[in-house]
Amino acid sequence: MCFSSVRSVARHNAMLRGSVTLLSALFFATLTVTPNSYSFAALTLGVLSLVTLPLTWRVWNTSKDVRLITIALCAYFVAYFLEMLIHSESFSIIDIPSRVLLAALTLGLLYRYPPKLSWVTLSISLGAVISGVIAIYFTYALNIRAFSDYGYMVIQIGGICAWLGTLSLISFLHYVHERKLKYSIICAIGSIFAILATLLSGARGAWLLTPFIMVLSLWAYKRCLERKKLAVALAAIALMLSVVAPQLKQRIDLVFQDIALYKQNQLSTSSGARIEMWKSAILTSMDYPILGVGHDGVTAQKLKQIEKDQITRDVLQFKRAHNQYLEELQTKGLVGVLALLVLFLVPLRWFYKKLLLGIALANSQLKALSLMGCMHILMIMGFCLTQHYLNHHSGILVFSFGLAILAALTIRSEEDSVQGSKETK
Repeated sequence: MCFSSVRSVARHNAMLRGSVTLLSALFFATLTVTPNSYSFAALTLGVLSLVTLPLTWRVWNTSKDVRLITIALCAYFVAYFLEMLIHSESFSIIDIPSRVLLAALTLGLLYRYPPKLSWVTLSISLGAVISGVIAIYFTYALNIRAFSDYGYMVIQIGGICAWLGTLSLISFLHYVHERKLKYSIICAIGSIFAILATLLSGARGAWLLTPFIMVLSLWAYKRCLERKKLAVALAAIALMLSVVAPQLKQRIDLVFQDIALYKQNQLSTSSGARIEMWKSAILTSMDYPILGVGHDGVTAQKLKQIEKDQITRDVLQFKRAHNQYLEELQTKGLVGVLALLVLFLVPLRWFYKKLLLGIALANSQLKALSLMGCMHILMIMGFCLTQHYLNHHSGILVFSFGLAILAALTIRSEEDSVQGSKETK
C-alpha cells in the first residue's frame, strides 16, 4: 500500500513537471505567432499555479530566494494599488499590474516543479525563428514594415524579438561551452532570425541597449569562443545586416530627420512628440514629487503646461509619457519610481550574485541561467526608456513570467550544484 502511494505521488509529480515544462516552452515559442499569443501559456501557468497552491505554498517558507523575487514583483503591484487609493482611481488601473501577482505564484510552481532547461532554451530559439519568419513574410511578401499590421503592436513585438535574440545568443554560447553542437546550431539560427526580425520591425527602442547587451554576453563567454567560430558569427551578422540595410537606413534617416525638425520647432514628429511628453512628465513631477498626480490627473497638468507655453498641444493625443520611468514619476511620484527600481534592481543584483557564484563554481548551467536573468532585466529596462513597456499586456507578461521561469531555474541549478558538491565530499 505504501509502495503504491509512493508510485502514485511520483507519477503525479512527473505529470505536473511535464505540464510545467510544456507550458514554459510554449510561453517562449508562441510569443509572436499571433498578436495575442503571448498570453496563452503565461495565463495557463498562472491558473495552474492557483490550482496547485496547496502543494506549493511551503516554497515561500523554505526558499529565501523565492521570497526575495516575490517581494520585488509584489512591490510593483503595491505602488499601483496605492495610486488607486490615493488618487481615487478605478480598479482598472491595477488590472495589468496584477499580472505580477500571478507571476509570483507561478514562481512557486516553477520552483516546485522546475521545467527542463533544454526545453526552455530550444523553445526560446524556436520562438526566435518563428518571429524571423513572420517578419520576413511581412517585409518581402506583403511589402510592409514587419509586424505593422494585422493587430500586432510593432514596438512591443520588436522588443520581444530583440529579447528572444539575446536569450538565444546566450543559449548558443552555453551549448558551445558544453560542446553540444546540434543545440548550439539551433540557438545560433534562432538568434540570427530574432535579430533580423527586430531590424525589419524598425522598432528603434529595441536597438538602444541590445547591441551592448549582446557584446556583454559575448564577453562573458570570450574564453570558449574560438577564432573560427567568432569569424563565422561575424560573417552571419554581416550577411544579416546586408539583407536589412535598406529598411535599417530608412529608420535611421528618419531619426535624424525628426531631430532636425525638432530643432526647427516642428514638434509633431515621433521623436519630437516623445521629447515633449518627457518634458511634460518632468514638469508634472516637479510639482508633485512624492505621490504624483495619478493617471487621471495627467491631462489636467498638460493643459496647464500648454497654457504656460511650456509644451506643445500635440502631447494631448498621448495618454502616457512613452517612458516607463517618467510615467511612474508623474503618476506615482518617487514612490512609483522606487517600486519600479525595486522590481528591476533587486532581481538584477540577485542574478548578478548567482552569475559570480556560477563562475566561481565553474557551473556552466548556473552561469548561463543567471546571465540570461541579468540580460532579461537589462533589456526590459532599456525598452522602458522609450515606451511605457510594462503597461502593455505583452510587456508585463514577458517581463514577469520570463523572470519567474529564469529565477526558478537559477535557484534550482544552484541547489543542485550545492547538493552535488556535498555528495562528493
